[in-house]
Amino acid sequence: MKLRIRQLGWMIKYQVAIAAVLLVLVYVLIIFELMHRTIIALVGSFAALAVLSAIQSRPAFLEVISWIDFDTIGLLFGMMIMVGIFSDTGFFEYTAVKAYKLSKGRVWRLLVILCVLIAVLSAFLDNVTTILLLTPVTIRLCKVIDLDPIPLILAEVVFCNIGGTATAIGDPPNIIIVNDPKIVASGQIDFGNFMLHMAPGIVACMIAGLVALKFMYRKKLQRMPSQLKTRELDIWRRTAERMRVHDSEEEALVKTKLLDYVKQLELEIEVEQLESEKDSEVGMIDISELEAKYPITDMPLFIKCCTVLLVVIGLFFLHSFVEVNLNLAWIAIIGAMVLLVVSGIHDVEKVLEKIELGTLLFFAGLFVLMHTLEEMELMSYIADLATEIVGKVPEGDARLAVAILVILWIGAIASAFIDNIPFTKAMIPIVNELANSNMGLPLQPLVWALSYGTCLGGNGTIIGASANVVAAGLAEQQGHPITFVTFFKVGMPQMLVSVFVAMCYMLIFHVAIPWY
Repeated sequence: MKLRIRQLGWMIKYQVAIAAVLLVLVYVLIIFELMHRTIIALVGSFAALAVLSAIQSRPAFLEVISWIDFDTIGLLFGMMIMVGIFSDTGFFEYTAVKAYKLSKGRVWRLLVILCVLIAVLSAFLDNVTTILLLTPVTIRLCKVIDLDPIPLILAEVVFCNIGGTATAIGDPPNIIIVNDPKIVASGQIDFGNFMLHMAPGIVACMIAGLVALKFMYRKKLQRMPSQLKTRELDIWRRTAERMRVHDSEEEALVKTKLLDYVKQLELEIEVEQLESEKDSEVGMIDISELEAKYPITDMPLFIKCCTVLLVVIGLFFLHSFVEVNLNLAWIAIIGAMVLLVVSGIHDVEKVLEKIELGTLLFFAGLFVLMHTLEEMELMSYIADLATEIVGKVPEGDARLAVAILVILWIGAIASAFIDNIPFTKAMIPIVNELANSNMGLPLQPLVWALSYGTCLGGNGTIIGASANVVAAGLAEQQGHPITFVTFFKVGMPQMLVSVFVAMCYMLIFHVAIPWY
């Protein structure tokens, strides 16, 4: 036994470095798409458990299962069932047409409407719920108007995470912060003053984010009216190429007609592209024709779905203010069961097909992986590093400014690459220690900085926030896969812009002007 402890002593000493290496390896696999991200999360969690077992002791099976956040899994499961049933009513196509009509056919105006809507909703609903409700609408909308849905989905996810930062109930890190016993005991943080201090900064972040999107999407928001015909053209071209030349008169005739049809398709695509370029931003569509084509297809089921969803969403909202003896997962699952009963659905398999099992397994693996890294003290190391940096600065406004900068940027960068929930849990004791020690630091600005950092940082990568993973899963289900690099190209610049704006807001209104 003593020999084994001596042999593994180096692993105990360097467990933080080993945890960091494991995390980097997981990201390398995800970035280069060597395997599906669900498999990577599961394999990574098992590898991390193996290392943890070698360094410390092997955790019991039930203990590992307890590391999975079943509240999140249950919430996703219940909402996926309700949204899957709701999709059969034609509501998403109907809403998509109405949204396009409201934008008057302008894609940029449509994008702004969707981004602002999802930001406001996510401030008062769970981010995952908001994404589950609006992503199907966006995908159907883009299908109706021949638009690539990925840029719109990415923008919605980014603004969902930004909007959720504004209130104490919009994002999981905020819920964890405002419910911490020491923060509650201080009497300085409640729902009202949280929103009062956070919302102005978030409004500024949204404005800056829209400006950045306008620049980033200047060549992407264009309709592709010939998208389906282009796919058809590729199929017929490959078919013609595979046909052997003049083996018989019949085959020669077939190939000739096929090549003529290919030329006809090429001409039609060229004409449609020229017509779509007549407008500077988007080819116009006959709205009345779309409204006639996409009505509500099942009104009785639509009424039942709306009733159940409104009750569920109402309970979600009341859950944060009124003592309800049900958590979000139970509310979602009970709502799903009620809707299954009242809808009279007999083909349950059809409903179950719409559940993103890969997304649920990804979350399970990710929760185990992140908790294992937490057991290996990676989160504690990052938190202690922040404390050490702040402690070296002389007391006064300079120390407060450095504390805000360190908590904000370390929180943002860490939350982009590791799950922000365990990191927030690791940082809260540090914030309390900084505020309650003899460093002369007020609690409120440190709390605001932690919230901005951990919530906005989730936009950095595809696994930085739960909403990102859910949106990617929904898009992949509809044939629009979002890779790590695709998300990174939009999410990371948006994260940097929003965190920079939040930093300026904090330095002006909480350092230069002590608003606390």
